[in-house]
Amino acid sequence: KLEFGIELGFIENRLNFTTSWYRNRSDNQLIGRPLSSVTGFSVVQFNLPALVENSGIEIEFQSVNVSNNDFSWTSSFNFTRERNELVEFSDIEKFDAFDNTYEVGRSLFGSKQYSSVGVDPETGEYTFIDYNRDGRIDPFDQQDFVEVVRDYYGGFANSIRWKSFQLDLFFRYVKQNGRNFITAFTTPGRDSNQPVEVLERWQTAGDVTGIQRFSRRGSDVATAGSRHDATSVNIVDASFIRLQNAAVSWFLPENWLEKVKMGQARIYVQGQNLFTITPYEGLDPETQRLNLPPLRIVTTGIEVTF
Repeated sequence: KLEFGIELGFIENRLNFTTSWYRNRSDNQLIGRPLSSVTGFSVVQFNLPALVENSGIEIEFQSVNVSNNDFSWTSSFNFTRERNELVEFSDIEKFDAFDNTYEVGRSLFGSKQYSSVGVDPETGEYTFIDYNRDGRIDPFDQQDFVEVVRDYYGGFANSIRWKSFQLDLFFRYVKQNGRNFITAFTTPGRDSNQPVEVLERWQTAGDVTGIQRFSRRGSDVATAGSRHDATSVNIVDASFIRLQNAAVSWFLPENWLEKVKMGQARIYVQGQNLFTITPYEGLDPETQRLNLPPLRIVTTGIEVTF
């Protein structure tokens, strides 16, 4: 484990800066190695000659922009970038279960998938690259490394107070990719709901489209659809900026509080997950596909201390 950090304060700590960098390496991984079903067990614990590295950098900045009796304004910003890498794996080709999944020099949060070349205009089926040129598409053709990870993330907060009123805002941002929400649906043609995008499917010879023809369950076309769902073609930009928290507060005047023997009291309205800016076309870029998005919550109340 390695870690370096630094903390700096300027102008009587009105400006504060903190950053740290870390790198952790783990070898001799203890992982369940898949077994044939005839053994009666699915896996056996096995030490693998793999070296995994996790590294990252974290930055935090805080500032007191204005501070006087009637008005104050403070800001904070944080940034995090993390990396995961399979640094070494001696003789990985001898471990079929891992050779067909992981790639040295790439993240463990990815896997090898089929390489899609789109819909064949003549047959209306998804087609894939036959890497070993044996005339069929099988797991040995899974050579396209597909990774779904966060590139970086962080937040930006502001707290503004004017006399008895206070406004607090916190924005969260994430730069990441994710799976197209269409992959959450079954292959078009089955007995299930479908997004409106499937109306652009292939229908007659010569059609140029990104969605294959409808098919029945268990057909070769349906199998091609399942393969296509996991390809890099369906990895899209799922970055977002979200107003995570916002609150408006009114602090009751001190002369009022003295009459009722209170230390502090405020009336507030607070909201969570108020709006999101994103290019992602699914329900939500954080949960992705058809998973339930974070709920938008608005609350109001009175907080009293004695």
